[in-house]
Amino acid sequence: MMRRREREVHDHGRLLDVLNRCDCLRLAIADEEAPYVVPVNFGWEEVRGELRLFFHGACEGRKLELLGRHPRVGFELDCAHRLVTGEPACRYSFLYASIIGVGMVRFAASDEEKRHGLRLIMAHYAPGQDFVFPEAALSRVCVGCVQVERVSCKEHGEVR
Repeated sequence: MMRRREREVHDHGRLLDVLNRCDCLRLAIADEEAPYVVPVNFGWEEVRGELRLFFHGACEGRKLELLGRHPRVGFELDCAHRLVTGEPACRYSFLYASIIGVGMVRFAASDEEKRHGLRLIMAHYAPGQDFVFPEAALSRVCVGCVQVERVSCKEHGEVR
């Protein structure tokens, strides 16, 4: 349960608005020593009420190795940062909007699935443009999808 309940966003459309304004997805992946948090570029879609977050990366390395062992992840996104000053110092505040959740990662099994995920990622950062993904590039990239199981949104101040 959220401590500052008055900041919780209940409107699903508002959550999607915050999601659109975020520019970095942070994945929290289980590791034996400590959680491994990695920032990634992302895109998203909602299919039959299920939110899916897509990311890409190399087909080797620590992130991929850990996700192979522990596909359940936590994630976080945030935006709309603004410092509010005050006197005395305890009146300072920080405005923001954030999304936190949990989901399972699965990786694209075909080039068409990779293209789909990459198109969504590119549409998030360069809307309205159409991109071609060469076969050689597709063979060197892994595209992951977080199938969101639980998500919450919190807003302190208005998202602009």
